[in-house]
Amino acid sequence: MQKTNKPNHQHFIPRSYLRNFAQQKKDKRFVDAVEIASKKKLYLSTKDICVKSGLYTLPQTGSNDPYTLEKYYATHVDEEYPKVYELLLDKSRTHISSKQKHKILHTLLSLYFRTPKFLHAHNDLIDRIIDRAVELTDEAKQEINIDFEGKPLVFLRDEVDAIKKKLREENRQIFISTHLDYWHRFVAYKYKCAISVFEVEGDIDLITSDNPVNIHSAVQNRFQLFDPTNIIQIPLDRRHFLFVFPNTEEAETNRINRGIRDKYFALTSNLQTQRSAEKWIIGYPGTVEKHFEDQQRYGEFNEENLKALKNMEQKAKLMVGLLAVAQANGFFSQAVANKVKEFRKLECFEGDHELNNLVLELAKHGFLTV
Repeated sequence: MQKTNKPNHQHFIPRSYLRNFAQQKKDKRFVDAVEIASKKKLYLSTKDICVKSGLYTLPQTGSNDPYTLEKYYATHVDEEYPKVYELLLDKSRTHISSKQKHKILHTLLSLYFRTPKFLHAHNDLIDRIIDRAVELTDEAKQEINIDFEGKPLVFLRDEVDAIKKKLREENRQIFISTHLDYWHRFVAYKYKCAISVFEVEGDIDLITSDNPVNIHSAVQNRFQLFDPTNIIQIPLDRRHFLFVFPNTEEAETNRINRGIRDKYFALTSNLQTQRSAEKWIIGYPGTVEKHFEDQQRYGEFNEENLKALKNMEQKAKLMVGLLAVAQANGFFSQAVANKVKEFRKLECFEGDHELNNLVLELAKHGFLTV
């Protein structure tokens, strides 16, 4: 974000995040941005993507600074993210302080709540409601009278554009005030979560989007933000992916778990990134086009691909179950060791780096899995 007196060029996904997917040329960084609907590709500077004029600008009242929110993001999120990114990728760091954990959650979860995806969806709904009301009103009548969100709304036919603009601005101001509250509440809510950073091996690069944070339940399809079973997934760069797991009562949650994942993990993660995007998929030049090629290539129903995807699905479900056991008994417990012992006998966990790390960690604390 710019740090001028009037920063109207406002990034909802900060350049400090996007730069980790970008190609550097002299003092600038560039990404490929592919529009999902048309597959149109643009080669853009990170300065010119995920940006919207006046998105966070507050109404001018008295002597207040209308750019307070934009400057807050610039100082407390955008400038802090490089330190968070460095911490997450530092393989020597397995334990973090409470302050560091809060900063990780605070910066990365902001990428979910500050995106205008939900604002745009509500604006589209407003437009459809207004257009439908005009369509259903007798053409001889100039006055349109409807019930809008529980309140009467009256306007003339030649005022349609003006009323839409007015309602969009009201909607933007509601977005500004409410997203901050949800963001800070959610960061506090997720504080007892477990965090993992996965490194991807193979020839498939991770991509990101204009809405890079994917939140979904591990056990049900219906979405609720404060669902305790939610898992949060965020691509960090072309090779690293962050998982935020459901909350746990285990004492030792101030740690970063690390693991290795294969190309099938990258494939499914990229597909989830595409599905959660609003309009644009973003990546290092060449990687987004390859993403579409990979989805077609590996989407073929051959025996090898089906087996790999089935194994990955089975592992994901079993790991969620293991987390539940850890929540009830503590991570370093005989109950967890017994589960890991069962996993070691399963074909889907053959050569699994994360399971091997669990075996070693449990052994260090006296719990054998053989």
